[in-house]
Amino acid sequence: MKNKVLLILISLFALSSCGSNNYKSDEASDYAKEEKSIEGYNEEAVIEKETANDEGSTDNLVEDPDDYIERFVYLDLETIDFDKDQKILRDSIKNLSGLIENESTFLYNGDNSSELRSSNFVIKIPRENVDKFDKALEKVGKTRDISKNSNNLKNSFRDVDKELEIKEKQLEKFNELLDNSDNIEDTLVINSKIIEVQGEIDAIKKAKADLKDRVTYDTYNLTLREVYSYDESSNNPNLGERIKEASGKSLGIVKEFFAQVIVGFVLYWPFILIILLIIFVIIRVKKKFSKNKNNLKK
Repeated sequence: MKNKVLLILISLFALSSCGSNNYKSDEASDYAKEEKSIEGYNEEAVIEKETANDEGSTDNLVEDPDDYIERFVYLDLETIDFDKDQKILRDSIKNLSGLIENESTFLYNGDNSSELRSSNFVIKIPRENVDKFDKALEKVGKTRDISKNSNNLKNSFRDVDKELEIKEKQLEKFNELLDNSDNIEDTLVINSKIIEVQGEIDAIKKAKADLKDRVTYDTYNLTLREVYSYDESSNNPNLGERIKEASGKSLGIVKEFFAQVIVGFVLYWPFILIILLIIFVIIRVKKKFSKNKNNLKK
């Protein structure tokens, strides 16, 4: 009996090891009734067949593609009232059953703006409340930059479901062996394997729960940055540096103006030449007319 149980255990783990990697093992194992010898049994084939039947029935159901999409939003916000807008943000997260997964607040490192604050948030918002949260964000400061991306986790869900099914069938086999075991040493070995497989099942279920959380919540990576004004030229409190900055900009404007004049002249010189010729002809005609008029008076 001991040799029989060990042989079955080795066969089961060989099959499950292959099944965890590619789910396509041709290894055969099973046990028959206690009074019969071990017969060929392709456990992996049975598992794959049952899984295929389950997936076929599932495919007939209408699935929402959005159920497998993990979404991220990246937001850069500026505010002239840091405390007020931060409170609006926190209240909105709380009212919409969201949570702040990570938060950090620090002071600017600039020489002239070290008293200004900036906060980085990683926020989880339930998928059904995302639109409401976006509306609430419109009341928080001014949006400087926003970007979005997403991941499709459908294959990850299918892989973890298949792995979980294989491990649960393996656990069922071990429980059957335990029920038929009449030897203490064999019982101890089987129990240890049951504990091991149960631990693997718990880990797979945790991984599936993590996947579910990733598609149940949208993740917002948000920066709330304090500024003196939404006008960038007014954010430096040092008057001397602001004057210096304005002087540099004025020189740039003058340079750009003359550059545009030169480019315009090169681009439209035929028309300018025609206009100058017309003006020259008009002046000549006018002078000639005035000269003839003066001669007639004499």
